Amino acid sequence: ITLSPLPLLPPPAPKETPRPPGPVSVVRGSRRPFRLPPRPGPFKTTASATPPPPSQAVPVKSSLGEPNPRTDPAAPLERILVAEDNSFNQRLIQQALSKMGSEAVITANGAEALAIFEKEPFRIVLLDLRMPEMDGFETARRMRTREAELGRQRTLLIALTADAMPESRHKAMESGMDEYLTKPFKFSELRKLIQPAQTGA
Repeated sequence: ITLSPLPLLPPPAPKETPRPPGPVSVVRGSRRPFRLPPRPGPFKTTASATPPPPSQAVPVKSSLGEPNPRTDPAAPLERILVAEDNSFNQRLIQQALSKMGSEAVITANGAEALAIFEKEPFRIVLLDLRMPEMDGFETARRMRTREAELGRQRTLLIALTADAMPESRHKAMESGMDEYLTKPFKFSELRKLIQPAQTGA
C-alpha cells in the first residue's frame, strides 16, 4: 500500500500582545472602540521660577499720560478766588466753576479777597466792581502791588460787573484787570476766559 504524504499545515499565527488598558473613546459612526494614546509625562523645564530682583525689573510707562486736574478725582481742584457781595451771584459763580472742575473761594468784598490773596497765591481771581468796603478797582490795584512785592507770577484778574459802559471797562483795565465780563454772562464766556490760565496756554 502506498501512503501519500500528509499536507503541511501553516504555522500558527503569533498571538497579539494585549495593550495596557487606557481611556476608550467611541468614534461616532463606528462600532470599533478607539483607544486614546497614553498621556505624556510631565515636561521638564530649565527656567527658574524665582522672580528677578527688583533692580532688574523693567519699568512700565502708563499710556494714559499725566492726570488731568479737571477730570481725575485724585487731582487737587483749581482754587479760584471770587469777590462778590451778592449771595445769589455767589451761588451761580460757584456752580459755574464747579462744572469746570474748579473750587471757588468766595469772599463778600475786596478787603476779604485781598487778605486771602496775600496768604495764598491764585492763578485766577474774579472781582466784582461794585462792592462795600473795597471795590474791585481798588482791590485790583492792591493785588498787583502785592503780587510784585511777593515776586509772584501775574494773576489773571477778571472783572465781573453789570456795568457795560466803555468808561468803566477802561477804568478796570487801568486798575490792573486783564478781562472784563458783563453780567449776566454765559457759562461758555467765563470758561473761555478761564481755560487758558488753567491749562497754562
